[in-house]
Amino acid sequence: MLYSEAMKTILKKTILISLIITLNNSIVLANDTNTDDNSYKPNMESIAYNEQGVAVINKDPEKAAKLFQKALSVDNKNISALLNYATLKISEKKGNEVTGILEAYRNSYPKISDIHYLLGDIYFADKQIDKALDSYKKVLILKPSTNGLFAKLGNIYLLKKELSNAEFMYEQAYKNKPKDTSILNNYANILLANHKVQDSFRILKESLNIQDTPEGNFTLATIYEIQKDIPSAVEYYKKARALGSKQEGLDKKIEELSNSVESF
Repeated sequence: MLYSEAMKTILKKTILISLIITLNNSIVLANDTNTDDNSYKPNMESIAYNEQGVAVINKDPEKAAKLFQKALSVDNKNISALLNYATLKISEKKGNEVTGILEAYRNSYPKISDIHYLLGDIYFADKQIDKALDSYKKVLILKPSTNGLFAKLGNIYLLKKELSNAEFMYEQAYKNKPKDTSILNNYANILLANHKVQDSFRILKESLNIQDTPEGNFTLATIYEIQKDIPSAVEYYKKARALGSKQEGLDKKIEELSNSVESF
């Protein structure tokens, strides 16, 4: 391929970006999650503990965790308390502490999409890619409108180097959030990896019009380099560096390309 080395750079950068997980930090106040148990009657004491946990979660997460646990001890069917407790632990990068309980509840309540979603986040952070994919696919069936789902599926397919699937998922993510620059930048990178240079260029321009990011400028520079427009490539690589890009080898690339321009 004419630009295989550039593609390797793009794929490496995009995969690293995709490993940054955006968690679904939704907090559930009432026990309104469907347990498929028509005889179930919410326990008001348990609901109160859950609400108290929500009230202090930002000021005192440790106390909030204890309150969510207390809510579950009073009523082990309070799925809202479970979700809040698990979300808190995942946000603290302690997802391994709730993997077992989430898996147990998943087996008991297989139709609750949020449980699968949180397990997907934990598996993904632990680099258990196939298990994460399995969990997110279940969410796709149960609740395809879940915030951030398509981008996460796109990230997994990208890591598995299934670029056509990654592109499809990011296309859906883009349709849902056309102003999200992290989605736009990753989508542009995947389009470029799929040799859709003009489509990638268009998405990048949209992204940079919203926010001037180092990632967007780096990918735009890569496109100019692919197109042999070296002066423009140098300009945008420099812009990426000025905006704080930490891309490996960027200084060397700028120097080499600048020297090649000067030699003509």
